[in-house]
Amino acid sequence: MPILQITIDELLTNKEQTLQQIEKAWDEIPLMNDIGLDSLKNGSLVRFRGMVQDMHSPEYYLDMYEIKNTITNEKTMRNGKYKDIIDVHDNEVFTFESDTNVNKERQTFVVISMPGLNSWTRNLENESKKLQLCTSSNQTKRKIEDEVEEMETSDSSSSVTSKKICENTTESSSESQNLKNISPEFLLNCPLADRPGKACLVKVYEDYDWIKINEMIETVGFLAVSPLPTNPTTSDDGTVDMENQVMNPPPSLIPRIHSIVIKRITHDNPLLPTKLESYNDSLNPFRDVFKDLHLVLTQLLLGDKLAAEFLICHLISRVYLRKDVISLGQCTINFSNIPSEKYENYVKNIYEILELMVPKSHYFPMTLDNMNSLEFTPKKDYDCNRLTTGLLQLSAHTHLIIDESRLQAGRLDQIGVKNVQALANVVRNQRLPYDFKFYQMDYDTDIPVLIFSEGKSLLPCDFHVPLEPDSECVKTLNEIIEASKHFLNSNLLDRIRKFLTIARHSNCELTDDIQEVIQEDFVEMRKKDQKINSEDLHKLLVLSRLIALSEGQCKVGVDAWKRAQVLETERKSRLK
Repeated sequence: MPILQITIDELLTNKEQTLQQIEKAWDEIPLMNDIGLDSLKNGSLVRFRGMVQDMHSPEYYLDMYEIKNTITNEKTMRNGKYKDIIDVHDNEVFTFESDTNVNKERQTFVVISMPGLNSWTRNLENESKKLQLCTSSNQTKRKIEDEVEEMETSDSSSSVTSKKICENTTESSSESQNLKNISPEFLLNCPLADRPGKACLVKVYEDYDWIKINEMIETVGFLAVSPLPTNPTTSDDGTVDMENQVMNPPPSLIPRIHSIVIKRITHDNPLLPTKLESYNDSLNPFRDVFKDLHLVLTQLLLGDKLAAEFLICHLISRVYLRKDVISLGQCTINFSNIPSEKYENYVKNIYEILELMVPKSHYFPMTLDNMNSLEFTPKKDYDCNRLTTGLLQLSAHTHLIIDESRLQAGRLDQIGVKNVQALANVVRNQRLPYDFKFYQMDYDTDIPVLIFSEGKSLLPCDFHVPLEPDSECVKTLNEIIEASKHFLNSNLLDRIRKFLTIARHSNCELTDDIQEVIQEDFVEMRKKDQKINSEDLHKLLVLSRLIALSEGQCKVGVDAWKRAQVLETERKSRLK
């Protein structure tokens, strides 16, 4: 039986075998991120990949319910799992007070497509699966009236009427009325307003305690795009019922998925399998990629080889361990002394090259207007009963490139100061405060932050690297950028993309012999300079680990440790 034709009844009848079928044909199941709703049917099996942006309060549903035939008085039990509504045929009634009705609880998650996902990742996914990419604008233009008419036709042909499982069974207003009251952008609630994505309500029935805010997941389940009976969109006094509209958005814009299987995912690189365990000790084939990557980045950074090596370390960094409030592994870099006066779009041009290499990234011009007007941190909206997103609500390994050269003379207002503090907290601790009005809660992040500035950044950083430009590179910068784009052919780009992802997720440990060397060297450093402390040692350890990974090693040896010392000595000499 084709996997796409699996029904709810078949799943419940033989769950174990069906789950095996789904696992085997996982990649063949339509991925909603890449195709439009117009090509999918209600109740069909679909996949969706994204980040958990919010979660609703748990809701009760009827797992099993009793139906009574009004003619024969015969009673039957029906399944309510993986459904939003219960089915009652002609001459049947739902026995509301039956002792055989079984109530259970399910959790609804608001899942959005990965914020900052770069175009090459989507294009590769489409090519590999041979799917036709439909823009989100085409999907949101689907007429609600056609959808309702289709449902009414389907209902009349099968002689089935539907009732909502939840308590509210009031006749609904049309979805078109919902869209008049609230804009699609507001409902989608994407962190990056200029790069909107898709959203789904994912209903999970079991084993969902591990799913947290900002978790990256992929789920397979039954698609539900039929309109639901809801409360009126306006109250008696004519005011808009915001919460009702947010909790029950138009399914043509935000469909529902009744999840069968849900998985945690660790990366977004379509060139590699979801599980990277088999690549842990397979960095050696990519050793030559480091040379090509270093060559390109050296030219882009105005001939600065030291800066290029630091940038490679940044690109493969991740938080690999958390202890109390300390995060280990981050590598935030501030490149200062950039030629912004001569090349206004220098940082933007650098970003356009970097976004070809990493799956997710975002360029943020730090202007006064942006800092004083944008919301960086998520905030609980009690009127809508939802978490309104912020620019920094990003999934793990989304590279944030901050162009501080755009910051003009002026004053940061209260919002701007709060945004700077939020950015600083992410940079320093990889934690982002969420505003729940009556209290604040910090959530873990793993956002690699790269800062470009003329002087030293107003934000903290792990490594401040003033650029030492080569005069010839500065003169021919435009030509260098164009040459870099030609040099980075598709084959080399794919190797760089694989290398960066594998290096980031590979384990790298200290060997026994290097631990003794590190202890001895640190004692000697302290003798020469009493200002050196544990934080400096931590930076050297992180840097040596990243150097080892960039060179294709899965263990920190003496060479990587010594190289880290050399880089740090040269970097600090520039600060003087």
